Amino acid sequence: MYVPLIADGAPCFLCSIQNNFTSPPPPPPPPSSPHFPPMLWNQQAEAMANSHKTNDINNDSSDKNKEEKNPVAGHPYFTRKIDVKYIAKPARTNVVLKCLATGNPKPNITWYKDGFPLTRLHGTVEFKKWTLEILNCTTSDAGNYTCVICNIHGCIEKTYKVIIRERVLYKPVFTIPPQNQTLALGYTANFTCEVIQDVHAHIGWFVGAKCNNPEQLIEQSYYLNNSITSTPPELYIIQNVTHKHEGWYTCVAANSFGVSCASAYLTVLDGKLLQPLPENNTRVNTSS
Repeated sequence: MYVPLIADGAPCFLCSIQNNFTSPPPPPPPPSSPHFPPMLWNQQAEAMANSHKTNDINNDSSDKNKEEKNPVAGHPYFTRKIDVKYIAKPARTNVVLKCLATGNPKPNITWYKDGFPLTRLHGTVEFKKWTLEILNCTTSDAGNYTCVICNIHGCIEKTYKVIIRERVLYKPVFTIPPQNQTLALGYTANFTCEVIQDVHAHIGWFVGAKCNNPEQLIEQSYYLNNSITSTPPELYIIQNVTHKHEGWYTCVAANSFGVSCASAYLTVLDGKLLQPLPENNTRVNTSS
C-alpha cells in the first residue's frame, strides 16, 4: 500500500506490505528531512495501524471458525459401550477383543495380558487398529487382557477375562440327563437333557424303551415331536398327562464322534399326589 505524503509541495511515498497471517512491523522512523513534517507522519502512521488492527481482528475470527470445525481437543473415550467382561471360547478357535475409542489428538492403544505387555510364545496375534485377534487359541491364551488407550490428555482402559476350554473330541457327554418323574393326572411333565456343546450335537427324544444301546433303541422306540414348536431340543414337554403317557422317555444326542442316550421313566397316578408340588412348578422329580 502506498500512502502519499505531501510536505512543502514535494511529494513523498511510504510503502507498507501486509498479509493475512502476521501484523506488519512498525513503520520505520521518519527520515530527518525538513520536507517530512512529524505531525503528518504521525497521522498517517496511526491510520495505517488502525487498518492493520481491523485486518488482525478479521484474521482472528477466521482462525476461530477454523478451530470450531476441527474436533475439540480432549481426553480419549470409548465410541461404543463395552458391556462384555467374560469371553469363553473352545480351543483352536479365534478370539477377537475390541476397544473402539477416539480422542484429540488421536490416541494410541497398547495391549497387556495379566498386567504385562502382550507376547505369545505359540501362535499368531493380529493387531487391527482398535482390535486384537488371537488366532487358533490354546488354553495357555486364557487370562485377563487389558487395552490401555492414551493421548496427551490422559488414558482409559478396559479388561476382558478370556476363558479357553479344551474341545471335547468324543461322543456327547450329558451334563443334565433326564430325571424320573411321578405326576398326577392332568399335570405337565418336563424332561430336560443337556450335553457339552463344544462339538455341536443333534438331540432327539424317543418313547417306548430304556436306552441300553442307541442303535437298538431306535428300532424299539418311537421318535417324538414336541407339541410346542418353540421348545428347544433339550426340553421335551407333555401337557395334561394321562396313563397312556406312562413309560420310558429317552434323550438321544449324536455328533460326528458318536451317539449317547439317557432315559427317564414317567409314572402317572390317579387323584392327588401325597407330596405337594413346589410353587410355580408342575412336576415332581423322584430318584430312580
